[in-house]
Amino acid sequence: MSALEKMTFNQQDVDLRCEAHARLLAGKPNGFLADFRGASLDGLSFVGKDLSESLFSGASLIGCNFSNSNLSDSDFSGALLSEANLSGSNLSRSDFRGSDLTRATLIASDCTETDFRELTQTPDLAIIAPEDGEEDDKIVLQKLQKMKSNVLVTKLDGANFSGSKMAHCRLVAVSAIEAIFDDGNLIHSKLNRARLEKARFCNSMINSTDFSGANLEDADLRGSPDESAIFDQAQTKGMMTGPAPDPVPEPETAEILHVRDMEKRISKHEKLCRGNGGDGVPAIFEGLDFRVLNELSGRSLTALQASKANLSGMNLEGTELQGANLRGADLRGTNLRGADLRGADLSGAFLTHADLRQCRLDPLVLTSERLIPVSLEGVVSRYADFRGADLTQANIKDADLSYSKLGDAKLNGVDLDTAKTDGVSGP
Repeated sequence: MSALEKMTFNQQDVDLRCEAHARLLAGKPNGFLADFRGASLDGLSFVGKDLSESLFSGASLIGCNFSNSNLSDSDFSGALLSEANLSGSNLSRSDFRGSDLTRATLIASDCTETDFRELTQTPDLAIIAPEDGEEDDKIVLQKLQKMKSNVLVTKLDGANFSGSKMAHCRLVAVSAIEAIFDDGNLIHSKLNRARLEKARFCNSMINSTDFSGANLEDADLRGSPDESAIFDQAQTKGMMTGPAPDPVPEPETAEILHVRDMEKRISKHEKLCRGNGGDGVPAIFEGLDFRVLNELSGRSLTALQASKANLSGMNLEGTELQGANLRGADLRGTNLRGADLRGADLSGAFLTHADLRQCRLDPLVLTSERLIPVSLEGVVSRYADFRGADLTQANIKDADLSYSKLGDAKLNGVDLDTAKTDGVSGP
């Protein structure tokens, strides 16, 4: 056991190491990697720290507070994190294999592509090395036969992942009994052979989520219908489906067209937008499913008529959507980062988990005397990210902004009185 594995840190030690790690990330002198492997850190605070690419494998972090921290690409394999607070933290692509997150709080965290699979610990070769006078091959073989690899199952029992981004997350064989995944985005996640008895997935996005061989007895999947989820050989006795107990409005089912027909329509509309009339043709996309195209990033779709259309989970980063009609559209989990939505009508749209960072949602200026403000009236944008967005004069009457991020957003002239703002962070 190394000296570091025996060390116990106090809050001052942690703060100094976090500062040194920040210098490393910024390329400044005297910076070094935050390495807490095997250390005892129970109950300490890491709130708001940037600890991306840090090392916590095998550490004891029981009851620690990591809320609103950047922990992306970090190693927490085999760590003890029971009852820790990781709400609002960025855990994307981090390694939590074999960790213990029993009753931990991870509300509105980003677990995209995070690895929660079981951890296989192999015998330490230093321990099985032959001693002086022993026959090397024979002794090593005998010791190896006595020692077996230790498999650590990741424990998420009773953990709260409400509103978390967990797309492409690896949760194979985890124990998540009575865990809460309500309002989560679990698109394309793997929960094969997971223990999910009495777990909750109410109002979650489970498009192409793999529950093969999982134990879902008495689990609650109400409000999370999706025919593409996989339940092969899963145990579903007592599993609840159907409408959610506390229903969130659901978008209407959109019509699916062939990808060539969709692309042809969009190209003609785009030609109209870019050619100031020309030989383009305005297209109507009301009630259509855009997902056959996968992405529309950077396209010119000014004045798009797509009310009640389905664009959920798509990439629309930087897309020009000025004056678009997106009333009642399904934009859950959609990447709209940097998109231009000036003057757009998003009344009643579904924006849960949407990425609207640096998005333009300010008025569309037609003349010096005529402005068209954005309408977000009645939208459902729970856990959406509006950081850095311009919402000047936007109408958010009766909008549900619960647990959304509004840091650095411009809210000049915005009336929040009738909006639902439970758990909102910033500005």
